[in-house]
Amino acid sequence: MKWRKSKSKRILYNALLEGIILVDDKNFQQMSLEDVYSIDPDLALYDYSKLKNRLNRLRNKIFELDRRADDDLIAFNNYKKNHKPSLFSHKGFIQWQGSSAQEHLWDDLEDYVKDPSMKPMELWKSRPEYMNEFPLDAFRDKIKQEIRTAKYLHTLKERGKQHRAS
Repeated sequence: MKWRKSKSKRILYNALLEGIILVDDKNFQQMSLEDVYSIDPDLALYDYSKLKNRLNRLRNKIFELDRRADDDLIAFNNYKKNHKPSLFSHKGFIQWQGSSAQEHLWDDLEDYVKDPSMKPMELWKSRPEYMNEFPLDAFRDKIKQEIRTAKYLHTLKERGKQHRAS
């Protein structure tokens, strides 16, 4: 049987990840190869003499992946430090997320949806935050965006699912 995509290899890999078989060098010998060999009955199908090398390769692979993950985290934190989030959108307005206009729109949206005769311009003129922070056409787009988001979240709730960010 091929070792490369075997079930036994996955079992050993998961045992290393879960800490059943210890990974670091100083504690590596606490579990004997016989004990490792007895973790999975399917391991009997593979040559016992090759187990030590195969286990070392899996262990080295985990070390390498952990090292790369650490490097990626350092690079990501460095990127965040050097690239502060923009306070303005590419159109020159403040960011919608977290703005006072967004908070007020959540309050006003229910009344807006219930009253089909209300125009976006009337809603826009109803609060100075709307007029000061966003032009009418951008505000109109934000109304549509918030309605779409509310419908999407309601649909997920009805289907018993969660939003990806939840």
